[in-house]
Amino acid sequence: MTLGFATEDASAFGFVVTGLYGVVTILCTIAADRVSGRFWAAMAITLCLLGLNKQLDLQTDMLAFGRALALREGWYGWRRVLEAAALPAFALSLLAMLAIGVRMGAGRAGGGLALCGAGLVAVYVALRATDILHLSAKDAPPVALLEPAGLLLILYGAVRAIRRASPASRTGGIANGRSGRPDR
Repeated sequence: MTLGFATEDASAFGFVVTGLYGVVTILCTIAADRVSGRFWAAMAITLCLLGLNKQLDLQTDMLAFGRALALREGWYGWRRVLEAAALPAFALSLLAMLAIGVRMGAGRAGGGLALCGAGLVAVYVALRATDILHLSAKDAPPVALLEPAGLLLILYGAVRAIRRASPASRTGGIANGRSGRPDR
């Protein structure tokens, strides 16, 4: 078994999506600071990790390690059972994460949009996981568009949260096209 850092998606589209992860992570961090929300902080951390994994393809190394361990320990014959059990466990964890997101205050200032976007990214991740587990055919183009579509929804939600939390938007300042001075 050789562990290494190879890029999963060295295409232009893959690099654009990775860059989008970076931009959205920064905006979620700003939203977390302005809104003082755990939801946005959790979103920023999750997206940062997913963005790193987008190019580093760490799940492949984890699977190779697990396969080597299973061979060495003698339970490799059970791998299909374990793989089949992993998908429902993964789906339940995604549902739990979305429920936690709602509980953490996703309904405030752009959080609902971000939660919808996180749901699209989660569906994409789940479909990729089934592909890795040999349970689906291939990564069709409409499936590949779920990830950037979800990221764009999160981006829009973060921008809305930042704009609503900024002092200028509350006082009718420059962000709203006014000077902040009362009309005379």
